[in-house]
Amino acid sequence: MANADQYEVVILGAGLAGLALSRQLLLNFDKRVLLLEKRSAIPPPQQKVGEATVQLSAYYLSKVLDLEEHLLRDQYLKYNLRFYWKTAGRDNRCFEDYCQAYIREVSNIATYQLDRNKIEGEMLRLNTGYDNFDFRAPISDPQIHFSEEGPHTVTFKDRGAECTVKANWVVDTTGRSKFLANRKQLHRANPIRHGTSFLWVDGLLNIEKLTDLSLSGIRLKKDRATIGHFPIWLATNHFCGEGFWFWVIMDDYDLELRRSTL
Repeated sequence: MANADQYEVVILGAGLAGLALSRQLLLNFDKRVLLLEKRSAIPPPQQKVGEATVQLSAYYLSKVLDLEEHLLRDQYLKYNLRFYWKTAGRDNRCFEDYCQAYIREVSNIATYQLDRNKIEGEMLRLNTGYDNFDFRAPISDPQIHFSEEGPHTVTFKDRGAECTVKANWVVDTTGRSKFLANRKQLHRANPIRHGTSFLWVDGLLNIEKLTDLSLSGIRLKKDRATIGHFPIWLATNHFCGEGFWFWVIMDDYDLELRRSTL
């Protein structure tokens, strides 16, 4: 990449959003794209968490980004959304006690539980096969100089070397890092105070077995049969209550690899 090179689009951040936008531009608009990332490894070895798609995002990934073969080969199919909440007058200590809301039928648009590392790695692999795609990582000290007449100027250091490029569009997909929002003071106060956290569970967390029933009791109980026999652990299972909301999703991320990098 020569200094003062010209791109239609420069994208900051090579996470799920940056990789997906790059692929959409390459597939559908034949744009010259530069993707910049401060991390040295994409996907990173300590990926945060898995993802679960709904029909809209699954259609986008499979049809718009042409990732259907990867999704069916390397990701888990998903069994819709399910919601649970405590039932008044019950102990609410087992699966049978909780009220449920769900869609029983599988959608005619396949949805998926995603391993973030796998899908990000696949998109980067596919993107780098295009001659009009450049990827630089790790970069440091990115600076954006916007021009009302355009094009905009982007400077950064690539392994210590100073680089300058021109771009018609600059897109920030750095997520919670909020690169442009921090530089341009674009923050808005949010009156809602909330927090989030996540954890991994080693092995399969099958919520259908959070019960005192035996295996045959689970299989033969009539009200269990009415909710169907598709594996509920393949759904995105939401548990709701006053002041909290959490969900359980599948993620086949290699736990031993993750532990070795902690």
